[in-house]
Amino acid sequence: MKYPRFANAVAFPLVILIALAMRLLFYTGPIGSDDHDYYLGAYEVYKGTYHPSDNYWKNRFGMLLPIAASYELFGTNEFAAAVWPMACSLAAVVVCYALGKFLVDKRTGLLGALLLAFYPLDIHYSGMILPDIPLSFLMAASALAFLRACQSEKYGPILFFVSGLMLAIAYSCRSMAIIIGPFLLMYVAFFRKKMSLSYLLFAAGFLTIIFSEGIYYYLNGLSPLHNLRLNANAAIAVNSSGECSTSQSYYPQAVFQNLTVFGPYFFLFLPAMAFSLIKRERGALILLTWAGTILLILQFGFVSISPLIPLLKVRKFLIFTNVPLALLAAWALMKLSGRLRLSIVVAIIGVSIYLILPYNYWANGTPETSGANVRKVVAYLKQLPPKPVYADLRTAAMLMLVSGFEMKLDQFRDLYEVTSPQELKNCYVVINKFYARFDTANPYARVPYFVANYPMGVPAYWRAKDFELSAVLNVP
Repeated sequence: MKYPRFANAVAFPLVILIALAMRLLFYTGPIGSDDHDYYLGAYEVYKGTYHPSDNYWKNRFGMLLPIAASYELFGTNEFAAAVWPMACSLAAVVVCYALGKFLVDKRTGLLGALLLAFYPLDIHYSGMILPDIPLSFLMAASALAFLRACQSEKYGPILFFVSGLMLAIAYSCRSMAIIIGPFLLMYVAFFRKKMSLSYLLFAAGFLTIIFSEGIYYYLNGLSPLHNLRLNANAAIAVNSSGECSTSQSYYPQAVFQNLTVFGPYFFLFLPAMAFSLIKRERGALILLTWAGTILLILQFGFVSISPLIPLLKVRKFLIFTNVPLALLAAWALMKLSGRLRLSIVVAIIGVSIYLILPYNYWANGTPETSGANVRKVVAYLKQLPPKPVYADLRTAAMLMLVSGFEMKLDQFRDLYEVTSPQELKNCYVVINKFYARFDTANPYARVPYFVANYPMGVPAYWRAKDFELSAVLNVP
């Protein structure tokens, strides 16, 4: 079935506008996770005070530099900090369309882009200042450049170099980017079936970024391998920390039980994967190989053999399969009749919008939307006379960002170093109720009794202002 030229010209820009609207509507903002290292580190870059350190997260230049550039363009605020992941989420929709058009056809690419535009997992994390969405986009862009390079005699060498470059930038966001490597190798072995010296240009593109970082470290008195060693050590430390699940049942339970984040999409993805094995069409098999290798690594991968340390399982890691799975679902849907396909797509989108509603930025019932809560705290503190502020370190970082860095680091004190409320005089205490509960469950964290059990233990003469997830206490 052919569509009017006007419809074809309007459809894709409309999908991009829809994707942007969904991501703005369900913008998340700072959450107090490792995101604070990125927006604080980027602020140091912006102010010219940054120095490389042993902080694993603060050496991820693929996050720090774009956010610092965003500060320069849009000001030092939380929305500027979120521009990079938001832009990457939209760019992933563009890459999804281009990949679908290249591997299957234009209509499949368009439908895949539409599915990704409404995918709750992608929407949910697009406003978080974390590397997972940028990683997903950069990995997909690297794959697109690699696949096109294999089919182009004229532009192949340039595209191989660009592919390696994009993957290196992804690695600079998070070292987990290398999990796309097995797919690229399998594509060469089973789909292209041809060796070429041009593959060396892919390695050259990748090493360009790695060498550039190494030179920077060397000029700052560190080993050129500083970041590579940090990545290796952190991979062992983080994955052996016990902070996240290693259960083989984690991902199946997550995708089918946590529907506010995944929506009904995996009820579409899994049949599409099985259907591609039955039909055995080249484009679909390439997408299956891509998504399948990453899913297998996430499910069964490990970071060390001796001792055996399995890869931690975290729901956001499934973001790395967003593009190939959205396209695979679109390919399967295109095999159905028009009316049935439309009914399924409308149902998937409708259910997804309904399920993601609790994660609206202005809601306050979840940690992922606590940024809105912190904004209320900042607005309240601005009305009060300046005094030292006691808060946990994550909340202090969020307060700095949301205030546009009007609240400075020297204004804060570590709340968790306080042993008794009687120690405090003439200050403000900010209690993040979510992180108080979260840290109390951590046997290695030391949370003061009056924080962990708020409002129990708080002196009656402290004036309290309660918000949904936070409390501000004015200590005379």
